Amino acid sequence: MKHERWVSLSDAFFPGRREFLRGMCQAAGFEPNIVSEVDSLSMMLGAVTSGDGVAVMPAHASKLPHGGCVIISLAAPTPTAELLLVLPKQDPSRELKTLTTLIAELATQLAQGQP
Repeated sequence: MKHERWVSLSDAFFPGRREFLRGMCQAAGFEPNIVSEVDSLSMMLGAVTSGDGVAVMPAHASKLPHGGCVIISLAAPTPTAELLLVLPKQDPSRELKTLTTLIAELATQLAQGQP
C-alpha cells in the first residue's frame, strides 16, 4: 500500500483524520501519499471511484452507495477512533440520563473486553 495514492477526510471537517491516517500508515511502515482531502464520506467514495486513490473509512460507510468501489474489511489489529457523546447544555431529561448511563455501562464492558 505504500505506493498507493491516498484520499483522506479533510481536517477542516474531521479534525485529526489526516494524522489518524498518517499514524496508521506509519505503523505499517510507510508514509501515505495523500493526494486529496474531501469533506464527506460520500465524496471520499466518489474520489476512490474516480481513481483519485484509496481510502480508509469507518465500517458504517459501507452502507452508502459505492458502485465502482470495492470495500474490504481490515485485518486485525483494526484501527479504532474515539467516540464522544454530545449533549445540549440544558439539564438532561430522565430518558436522556438513562440513555447516557446505559452507554457508559456498555462502553465500560467493551473496554474490559466483555461482549
